[in-house]
Amino acid sequence: MGEPLPEWQPPLATGIENQIVIHTAVGETAAFPRSEAPTLSRATTTASAPAKASLRPMQPTTPDDFSTLTLIPDTDIWPWQVLVRLAQTYPSGATTSCSGTLIDAKHVLTAAHCVYTFTASRCTGGASSCWASNIEVTPGYDNGAAPFGTANSEYLFSWTAWTIDHNYDYDMALIRLDRPVGALTGWFGFGYDNTDSFFTNASNLFRSTGYPGSPFSNTQFQYTWTGLFDTVQTHILYHNDLSYGGQSGSGTYLNSNQIVYGVLSHGHDSVPDTGHTRITSDKYNDIMYQINDMDTPIGTDLIPLDVNLSPSTIVSGQSLTTLNYLIHNYSLSDWNTCMNVRVYLSTNDTISTSDELLQTHQFCEIIGSKGSMRINVSVPPQIPYGRSGNYWIGIILEDGSVTNPNNATSGWDAAAITVRATDNYEPDNSSGQAKTIANGSPQTHSILPIGESDWVKFTLTQSSAVTLETSGPSGDTELWLYNSSVSQINYDDDGGSGTFSRLAYNCTGTPLAAGTYYARVAEFNNNEEIASYSLSYNASTCSSGSDMYEPDNSAAAANTLLSGLAQTHSIVPATDVDWLRFTVSSPAQVIIATSGASGDTRLWLYDEQLQEITFDDDSGPDFFSQIELACPEFLPAGSYYLQVDEFNNDNEIAAYNMTLTIGSGCTSNVYLPFLKR
Repeated sequence: MGEPLPEWQPPLATGIENQIVIHTAVGETAAFPRSEAPTLSRATTTASAPAKASLRPMQPTTPDDFSTLTLIPDTDIWPWQVLVRLAQTYPSGATTSCSGTLIDAKHVLTAAHCVYTFTASRCTGGASSCWASNIEVTPGYDNGAAPFGTANSEYLFSWTAWTIDHNYDYDMALIRLDRPVGALTGWFGFGYDNTDSFFTNASNLFRSTGYPGSPFSNTQFQYTWTGLFDTVQTHILYHNDLSYGGQSGSGTYLNSNQIVYGVLSHGHDSVPDTGHTRITSDKYNDIMYQINDMDTPIGTDLIPLDVNLSPSTIVSGQSLTTLNYLIHNYSLSDWNTCMNVRVYLSTNDTISTSDELLQTHQFCEIIGSKGSMRINVSVPPQIPYGRSGNYWIGIILEDGSVTNPNNATSGWDAAAITVRATDNYEPDNSSGQAKTIANGSPQTHSILPIGESDWVKFTLTQSSAVTLETSGPSGDTELWLYNSSVSQINYDDDGGSGTFSRLAYNCTGTPLAAGTYYARVAEFNNNEEIASYSLSYNASTCSSGSDMYEPDNSAAAANTLLSGLAQTHSIVPATDVDWLRFTVSSPAQVIIATSGASGDTRLWLYDEQLQEITFDDDSGPDFFSQIELACPEFLPAGSYYLQVDEFNNDNEIAAYNMTLTIGSGCTSNVYLPFLKR
């Protein structure tokens, strides 16, 4: 509920000297002498809008005392984001709410009766008055939404003229926050003017914005009104309109420049009117002294806030697209050097060094006193593989004081992220990351995110019948097969069930030779995810008897090769050698060639005494061999031998064809039988 707007009553005449009084979050209270700053006729601080504040014009109003209250629909833009809703909790557990205004990154100006109550039921131990035990501050609050997060009271500041004398001349308080939320929203200036006519001058339109209770919104929505003051006193400004509970503490600021000159304090039902406690020179000096001399460090103090990232849902193993955060320098000195920053992944929104470190980077910037700068990380970190669920990403500044709680972005300032699990074989997005697939043991993979691919590898020790196949409840895969050099040797799109893929080799046709192979699976067109699919690999060795010409491992065991009749041989094992012989009945041109689906052969031609005539490696198609003797060269009549092996003797050739073509003789014959070509 909103704090009821109090009725003015005369102060208690205790005669006690008015002092500054401060109450800390741990319940300690102390009083101090007031500031001795010189008194001027007027003084102000300036408003500070955030770097990218939306400067939407304020709604036009016509002064008539104060206008009717008008709902603010967009509380997350300048200047409405500077106005705050207070939620007070008292020692008895009682709660209520007020309004206030940010006048510094870490300070809110409000009414003293919002922080120190004379309602005994809110207190404990028989006390008739007490401080609020905690105040939650929400800038731009809107029906439960906190567009900039919240902050809590670190200590409360007022005067004994209120806490002892209950004097409405001093119904004003300052709240120091535990988080510089004003760095995100900006803040208003504050000041005083000793000229009373300043507040009744028709050219000076004043505005008050806060969170009224019943009958408006029960403090859930922000309302504003504008006007002039009807009565000006030394410490109180009055206008002839009644306010509502919850508006207490709302700042009274000049519409043209957002300078706060008072806070909404109380009313007189009998008049009716509303009183705003006026900032006077002594109050101004006390507040300035407290903020600048007592609360603001002389040496630089960088505070990280508002981590932002994209995407908010990511697949483990992927890198963030963007990562940025705000750095606020809450100090009286400029920052002009470098800072190391650690990025952490946490299972909760309390970021600490015990969380998982993702990255360390550095920024080097100039950030002025109480200035802010958004840091965009040029190379956002990767989310580690194997993570899944809801996480938070935050940062910790390495300024040498790791115990300083304001070095870490926790709570609202940490960024929530949902991590989707990949399959258990990631990373496997390249041949270098390929995981071994076992014969007869299907693997369950996924294509996450869109555009990724999965690589596997397997090794055959002999020529084998092999089947590679994808399957699953839904999906459209492509399947590639590569040799040990990662050169493509086969491809399939929809040869499996539905739109899944299948590649098959058999012993009676073209088996796969011994060697290492790679397979790659991707989604067709790379424009959809596949949540889950199965990849199976089944292999069975082919018997060495599949080469019907074995044994033929020597010249003595050579089989006869006839012109025009191809023979199918194999190089199994990899060190195997095949010998053949043929006869030329009269001088003739000849072509001798190997060919096949895959393989790399070498071919020798010998005469009957096994003297080498010529040799060839890769003159045939792909890596196969071919020897051609054409006019004017020829082979004379006689018997000849051929030897075939696999290049380097380190891979099998499951099957290759051997052909001999004997042509006619030459008109002018030249025979160089022992010249190696």
